[in-house]
Amino acid sequence: MNSLSDFFPPHLIVMSHHLLSKSIVPTTLSNYASGLLRFTQFCDDYKIPKAFHMPASEALLTMFITCRGTASISASTMKHWLLGLELWHKINGAPWLGQSTLKRAVKAASLLTPISKRKCHEPVTIQHLESLRKNLNFGDPFDVAVFTLTCLAFWSQACLGELLFEKDFDPTLHSCDNVCFSTTSSGRTYGKCWAPRTKTKPHGD
Repeated sequence: MNSLSDFFPPHLIVMSHHLLSKSIVPTTLSNYASGLLRFTQFCDDYKIPKAFHMPASEALLTMFITCRGTASISASTMKHWLLGLELWHKINGAPWLGQSTLKRAVKAASLLTPISKRKCHEPVTIQHLESLRKNLNFGDPFDVAVFTLTCLAFWSQACLGELLFEKDFDPTLHSCDNVCFSTTSSGRTYGKCWAPRTKTKPHGD
């Protein structure tokens, strides 16, 4: 940043770093933030000097996974933590030093993670949909929305996180357009619509 300040005003340098954070959708960014928080807490617990936090050496990153990941969290969670830390480094113009040793540590730590003891839920069936439909009032727009969402999740095999939104309703992002129904050459009826935005396709799908 100091080298850039010889040529560019501070607000442009800040803008360029802020732009990098915009490459990640907000929900993913919040997941990444949890890794940064845990890494900072880890460094504080072991009194690691601030100067060693960034760029973090591969040895320090490996110790972080060893102490905070082994036999406690999944490989995917560890990878999200490290992706968040890597993005934090890149935004601040610092080199990312996590390489093969860190990857081996993540792999080994994930192998030691205990298998979840939580019982799997029974699968949702068409009978469940029929039961839900019988107990909803189709004169109530809310009940209609509940049933529509349920059918969308069931028939498209979608996660509810792909169909629901957490904050205020935004019609430019949360409304489906051009809903239509048709029949395939084999006689199967189907429906399709245009989603104005998805997590992986911000321009619609």
